[in-house]
Amino acid sequence: MLMNVLDSPLNKAGYMQVYIHTNKNVLIKVHKSIRIPRTFRRFSGLMVQLLHKLSIRATNGPDKLMEVIRNPIQSHFPAGARVYGTSSTAEVVKCREFVAELPTDVPVVFVYGAMAHGKASAEDYAHEWISVSNYCLLYTSDAADEEDSVDLGGRRIIKKKKKTIKSEKNQNKNKYRQYIH
Repeated sequence: MLMNVLDSPLNKAGYMQVYIHTNKNVLIKVHKSIRIPRTFRRFSGLMVQLLHKLSIRATNGPDKLMEVIRNPIQSHFPAGARVYGTSSTAEVVKCREFVAELPTDVPVVFVYGAMAHGKASAEDYAHEWISVSNYCLLYTSDAADEEDSVDLGGRRIIKKKKKTIKSEKNQNKNKYRQYIH
């Protein structure tokens, strides 16, 4: 989800500010020009580095691509913003109609809960809750680190690779044949 948001035209045009609020109450500001690693392992390494150094700087400039900032998250919202929380249990809206009806005189904030378990705790500041689908749209991190599995709406689908001892022996035999000739 984070990659989709950062790759969006709205973000590239500078109309968005992305924050990550972790389950451990760490608040992270994400710069619009960051390129998120495409693999879970590299992303995990980036997050570990961020939590140790409290910021990730660009290699070719002074910009902080990610930085740990002070809570609460509401203090970083634009003044007078209308806050919408998203939940798979809220009323489903038709996106085009919903966007057409958004207020144009105040800034808009969307809160997405992208975690493997639980839900975003935005009850204190979300004015309204919406859903864009009848199904959970989360691709969980525990499935992401395994290349051959996907989590679809809480159901884990695993494609197991079948290896036989016989096929491994044949591969080893072929490997040594190239040295004999």
